[in-house]
Amino acid sequence: TLFAGGRLRAEVDAAKARMLSQANSYANNVLQAIREVEDALIQNEKLNERLTKVNQQVTEARLAEALSRDRYARGVESLLIVLETERRRQEAEDSLLQVQQNYWNARVDLHLALGGNWLAEEYEYIAAKNLVEQ
Repeated sequence: TLFAGGRLRAEVDAAKARMLSQANSYANNVLQAIREVEDALIQNEKLNERLTKVNQQVTEARLAEALSRDRYARGVESLLIVLETERRRQEAEDSLLQVQQNYWNARVDLHLALGGNWLAEEYEYIAAKNLVEQ
């Protein structure tokens, strides 16, 4: 054991180095997870604001279309104006659908960043089935 002292000290130093490396790796993973959650929260907030604005645009486009149709029915407006307001309403509704899709995709990203799992119910079912079989 007298001659093994250097080897034992080297093994302890190597174990300490591995532990520090793993601790740094864990800290980096935690910081990455926090960054992903913060990014997802910010994206959700911005898309929620955008959704509110686009909803307002759709409402205004629908009102403008109704007004132009009413004016056309009374003979005050031309058909081109009616068609233009209809086109603008359709564009606003298309924009609304795109923002809604982005919003729900961002919600999914947030769910996953917080550690959510799509297969949780399936795992619970398999675990329960295994318990019954045992």
